[in-house]
Amino acid sequence: MLSLLFRHQVVKRPLFYILLLSFLLNLYAIWWGLPSFLGWAMDEILPYQVWDGISERFSNGWHSKYAPFHFYILSILYIPIWLLSKLKLLDFYDLPVYNFLYYVGRCLSLVMGTTSIYITYLCGRELLSKRAALFSSLIVTLTVTVIYYSKTVNLDIPYVFWFCLSLLFYIKILKHHRLRDYILFAATATTSVCTKDQAYGLYILTVLFIVFELYQYKNRQHPRVSAWNLVCDRRIYLPIAIGVSLFAIYHNFLFNWDGFVKHLDLILGDASYSGVEISEENKHNWIEQLRLFHRFLKDLVVSFGFPLFAVCLSGVVLALRNPRRNQILLSTLIIVISYYIFFLMPIAFCRERFLIPVCIVLSLFGGKSIDGILNVVSNPLTQILVSALFIYSFFYGSSIDLLMHQDSRYYVENWMQQNLQPGDTLTMYGIERYLPRENKMADFEVTVDKTFEFEDLVRESPQYIVTTSLMNLNTYTPSSPNWSFFVQLYGDDSGYETILKHQTKPIWNLLYLDGYEAIENPRYRTGNLNKINPEITILKRRDEL
Repeated sequence: MLSLLFRHQVVKRPLFYILLLSFLLNLYAIWWGLPSFLGWAMDEILPYQVWDGISERFSNGWHSKYAPFHFYILSILYIPIWLLSKLKLLDFYDLPVYNFLYYVGRCLSLVMGTTSIYITYLCGRELLSKRAALFSSLIVTLTVTVIYYSKTVNLDIPYVFWFCLSLLFYIKILKHHRLRDYILFAATATTSVCTKDQAYGLYILTVLFIVFELYQYKNRQHPRVSAWNLVCDRRIYLPIAIGVSLFAIYHNFLFNWDGFVKHLDLILGDASYSGVEISEENKHNWIEQLRLFHRFLKDLVVSFGFPLFAVCLSGVVLALRNPRRNQILLSTLIIVISYYIFFLMPIAFCRERFLIPVCIVLSLFGGKSIDGILNVVSNPLTQILVSALFIYSFFYGSSIDLLMHQDSRYYVENWMQQNLQPGDTLTMYGIERYLPRENKMADFEVTVDKTFEFEDLVRESPQYIVTTSLMNLNTYTPSSPNWSFFVQLYGDDSGYETILKHQTKPIWNLLYLDGYEAIENPRYRTGNLNKINPEITILKRRDEL
């Protein structure tokens, strides 16, 4: 595939191979954490949440902390199971049925993730050469966050899919200023926001820039264009009307206004990013904003891997050297700036999954950079270096697949089946998604404890205790009550002895997620990627050793 990319006359085959590679990378380990009623992926849309929406017809006050549009798509795919359930031919809460719906949601993300690669290529073709567009799509294919979220039912890939479409129409608007592109941009941008609310940040400056560019375009044709003439242009009022109408339809204002209000209360209150990780009075000071920018860059490095990050950054620098020639390409950075100012800065923190749309935009610059290098220095050594770049990035991106496939909890579940006796009492400390699956321990008397009270442990005195590195001494500060619990648990007087401590070491892992965990300040943890393959510890009561 790489040898085909080095040719000046690029044929269609490389794109097919890139899409196939994307599909396989996204498909591998799609079974992670299943079968289960919860899975191991944080913030997934669970089947019962969609089921509840169907039962309420997404009306009568139905709401979620997430915007509703992807729920509608999932509900359409659920209809056959819903009908069979109504006919009493199956039970929705049977584990096989429930997990089938889990896979339906994950496969939808898989399709949308791979399709986003193709749309990225189309965006590149509007701005770049064929080869540069192919390199851009290959960069996104090997981006860790795209690989991971394309195999879960999180909303990150679905909203990015609609963002990619809006990016394509944004580029076409700047090139041609056709009415249909304005309308399609409004429709896809609104759908992205109604899939995941945070997408609003991508479009605030972007819309203003489009209006400015339309004014410039009209002024070149008819000097002294008035503001009234601009407002009366169909390319202004029709997209606005369509965007507002779709927003009202998606949120079901007519039959579910109460649900929309409750959704707003959630995202601005308990489920908001603001105030969860940092106090309201501190989040806008310049020190926190500098930390935010540092984290922003760090998360980009984690998403791309340092070599691809450097290539994308060099592409931005090269484009800035000739801004007139790269005017439309540089205009895509308006989206990044808008997102940073209107979403990241107000919440004053960043997570790796927030930056998938930023990675999409930067990949266009990365593709241009690599293509430019090959055009200027086209020799075997350059081709070897570019090949080495993508080979490394393949092993970097696929590390997430190996971590998921060989997750430590699989081994621990099997170990318990072989070494514990039916009826043994077992207490697992932490969040269910961080621990071995309860449905794999049906032979044991299992309790999941989130209180971390040592007195309760002494009173109940289970035979076995299971803990996870996601919630242990390394997770909490010494001032935390939970830290004190683990100090006592691992102390000599606890009455328990460690009998197993396991974390899988894959054949290769270039992510180094343990080193990326900022223990000294939980606000700056990597997000969801470090929830894969935690170290699991099992302790046994000493009087039974």
